[in-house]
Amino acid sequence: MAITFDQIMAFHPGNQAVFDAILRTRVQLLPFVGAGLTAPVYGGWADALRHLGKLLGDASDEAKLDRLLQAGEMLEAAGFLEARRGGNNLVYDLIGYFSLEKYRQTPPAVREGMAVQLLPRLFPCPVLTTNFDEVLEQVYSHWNGRPLPVLSPTSPNLRNQAVRLRESPCLFKLHGSVSDTLTDFDTLVFTPVQYERHYAPGSPVRAALQDFMNRRSLLFLGCSLEKDRTVEVLRDCAVPGSVHFAVLDCKAEERNDRIRALSDLCIRAIVYPKGEYDAPRVLLERLLQETDPVSYRHLSLRRSALPSPPENEFHYKSRLSAFSGRDDELEALLNFVTAKPDEPFRWWALTGPGGSGKSRLALELRDEVAKLGGWDCHVLTQTDFDDLSRAIEAFPRRSLLVADYVQAHAGALGEAMERLLEQPRSAPLRLLLVERSGQSDTSGFDWVAQLYGDGYRRRKLESRCHGPFLELTPLSDAALMGVMRSFAAKLREQGKAHALPEETDCATLLRKLDETDPGLRRPLYALFLTDAWMDGQDVSHWNRERAMDAILDREEHLLDGAIRQVTDRRRSDRALLSACLDLYRFATAQIGTAALDELEALCPEQYRRVAQAAEAAGLEAPEDLLRGVWLADGERLRPMEPDLLGEYFVLRWLLDGSLRDDRRLDFLRRVWKWAISAAVFFDRVCSDHGHLLNEGPADWLRLFPSPDALFLHADAADALLYAWLTVNAIDECSHPETDRSLTERLAAAQRDYPGNADIALAFASGLVNLSNKQDAAEAAGTLGRLEALRKDYPGNADIALAFAKGLFNLTLRYLMEGNASEAAAAFDRLQALYQRYSDRAGFAELSEPMTMVKLLMQVLNTPTP
Repeated sequence: MAITFDQIMAFHPGNQAVFDAILRTRVQLLPFVGAGLTAPVYGGWADALRHLGKLLGDASDEAKLDRLLQAGEMLEAAGFLEARRGGNNLVYDLIGYFSLEKYRQTPPAVREGMAVQLLPRLFPCPVLTTNFDEVLEQVYSHWNGRPLPVLSPTSPNLRNQAVRLRESPCLFKLHGSVSDTLTDFDTLVFTPVQYERHYAPGSPVRAALQDFMNRRSLLFLGCSLEKDRTVEVLRDCAVPGSVHFAVLDCKAEERNDRIRALSDLCIRAIVYPKGEYDAPRVLLERLLQETDPVSYRHLSLRRSALPSPPENEFHYKSRLSAFSGRDDELEALLNFVTAKPDEPFRWWALTGPGGSGKSRLALELRDEVAKLGGWDCHVLTQTDFDDLSRAIEAFPRRSLLVADYVQAHAGALGEAMERLLEQPRSAPLRLLLVERSGQSDTSGFDWVAQLYGDGYRRRKLESRCHGPFLELTPLSDAALMGVMRSFAAKLREQGKAHALPEETDCATLLRKLDETDPGLRRPLYALFLTDAWMDGQDVSHWNRERAMDAILDREEHLLDGAIRQVTDRRRSDRALLSACLDLYRFATAQIGTAALDELEALCPEQYRRVAQAAEAAGLEAPEDLLRGVWLADGERLRPMEPDLLGEYFVLRWLLDGSLRDDRRLDFLRRVWKWAISAAVFFDRVCSDHGHLLNEGPADWLRLFPSPDALFLHADAADALLYAWLTVNAIDECSHPETDRSLTERLAAAQRDYPGNADIALAFASGLVNLSNKQDAAEAAGTLGRLEALRKDYPGNADIALAFAKGLFNLTLRYLMEGNASEAAAAFDRLQALYQRYSDRAGFAELSEPMTMVKLLMQVLNTPTP
């Protein structure tokens, strides 16, 4: 395994202070790159000179060269080679040794792991190097999408060019460059004579170097800084009071001497153990993680694993897109927090479709509240939900609590909120609930209904609610353009090669957004399309699934690279990757509730595979591997986010035609062991991606096996959750035969739990959804089943309301089919039922639709009662 950042810091007590100084001054640093950073391809200078010495053809000459190298006299060894081979021969020797083809033929895993690959991400500025090879040109050109200007000792007007480019991306090759076009040995700085000529006082190289150092500090990487003529020149060129930095290896007993000697050159050094060649890469990775966590996350290979995972670019916490078009909503939320300061407790809800920007808006609100001073802001975590009373009591001062993704915890939240109303507080507490739109109907699966519980709690909570929920509406064209252009600019900074979109390009993306997300035009899908466009993709024929496919494929590639990194393997382990993807899907379907200490029992096959890999890699526990590849955060598995992407991630796999049925069923059984999380997750899948399930009639039944197959039949609470999920699936499904199959699942549940009014209500609601899709004859049969349920539960107003909705649907069907008499009879029954229960919650909602139907019947000359 590679040396860790903490091990490097522990090698000398001064290392951490130097790293912190580098972190603070990064934007002012110029990297000075030596042979150590390209050693995985070409070796160090001693390796190069020793290889060239094999061309001497004389054992005594090779022995003399070796003595010079052993003594560290690299410059003299180069002069000896020139004397023996001659300049014209030596130039071709160098061309062969530093061939660019050698870099290109290096295994990808080796190239990806070189420290030099991180330089463009960290230092988009001039780079100085004494290397002959063309690796830096390749790395920077690939990152920037265009060649870098290159300065060399023989560049015309060198000093003038250096002044012009000293703040721009360019490459200053102090010793020249070796390429296939090099034919003049004198253009290099290789031998003592060439050093004297090119570094003489007043020379262009010396003057240009002085200009760079007058404005910036240097960071030496891959340089030995021992017996180096360049160091002597740097000492002469150094500006009084300047400070430079270096990262270099040394023996433990030499640490203090090396640091003291470099201090005399105004260089502060991080030293690491001799032979730990990955150390510069590890340090640069940490520097990147601290300054640009999203870019760090997209490294295809990492030499170190960090304890906390950076957010992906689509997550609201990354803030890669501008906060645009929600100023009025933010002002309304601020007013909620600050209004009525004498009231100890108030709450409100921020709602809207998934991907509409709710969580980002709540994040901006927390920032604004923090600016007010004297307020605590906190987002409730899974641990908080485990003990809400304790979590709320932990904030005795003025506090804003944000509960995001509340559907799985709405009942517990309602109870905690009710207790809050009865407890005295000396400082105001504001609770913001963030969730998808709530219908507040009789559905036992609706989060608002769960929050309110019985009517008594509802009246109490409504008295402290700030007002009607704040529902997010679609963003304007101007706001969406601001989101897309700002996101594209950030992606460009991270190395996306495509040019920034012009206004016409944004208009094209907006039209595509209208096609892929009609009516809603959610900013998350705008980000997906912008990401594809910045990758140079032609999005004209894309849909939302194509965009998410590209993102998920990239996520799998990143996970594969992380696994190779943590297990120290050059090749992919497909079995291990598959096990990790299974765990990732499991955590996503569990909405982040899956605890690491339960994995071995819940996912034994996947856990065993991870454990074997962890042991082979020398890790203490399987959990260390999962944390190292960012599948775990603390003591829980991490779900894929944002949730729209996570839902599709799981669904895409479950609907894969090559997936064995037994494996699919095994996954679903494991997920449904936490029925409420599973029900919430799959309800969101139906709502967000039901159109994909409608592409194949069998797909709904693949996603929703029978309760018996899921082992849910023995628990009434789990069976009820499954029943309400089935109700919503019937509403989304567009296949009549599948609708009937799902309805019979509800009928079976009602038979399994006779007398259970909640399950009977779910069955009734499913019948209502079914009747809404049937012709009059079929709907009449469905209404008969509803009437039978109503008779079985004569005093149940909710089931009576379901029957009324069924009558309403049947009336419309008769009208559409021109059957006036039957329509009038059904409407008569509906009115009689309405008059009986008009004072009950839910029935009032029928008033306006009934009036409209009555008017329609009059227009059609249908007799009405």
